[in-house]
Amino acid sequence: MAEPASGRLRKYAYMPSPDHRYLFELGLVCSPAGMNRFEPKYQALQDDLMRLNPPALEEIRIFDCYGRLVNATDSEIPVDPAAVDIVAREVYEEKRDRTIADPGAGRIVRYLFVDLSAAGSPPRTRAGSSS
Repeated sequence: MAEPASGRLRKYAYMPSPDHRYLFELGLVCSPAGMNRFEPKYQALQDDLMRLNPPALEEIRIFDCYGRLVNATDSEIPVDPAAVDIVAREVYEEKRDRTIADPGAGRIVRYLFVDLSAAGSPPRTRAGSSS
């Protein structure tokens, strides 16, 4: 998970003590060399999703759980760690999709909540946040 302030990638593992009185946390800060080993390939994911979706789809954006746009390029720098998309954050918190229509611009923006942590959840055929 990326830290909200710095955007650095961290991985965590938790384990209770044998008597269940304590919870142990192991945190790993990934170096730039090791970052590629843990970080999903967002650009490849976006490219694949664009090919699978209808021609009217203009863009796919991926947000983290804080509502920040995930940097899908090969750069290690976050897009803007301070910028938060309020709607994306609400979609994550409510665990519900949302559609926003702008008839004047002839545009519909769909925010889709994709729960990657749910074991056994059926895969979606279309995913993204903007069309």
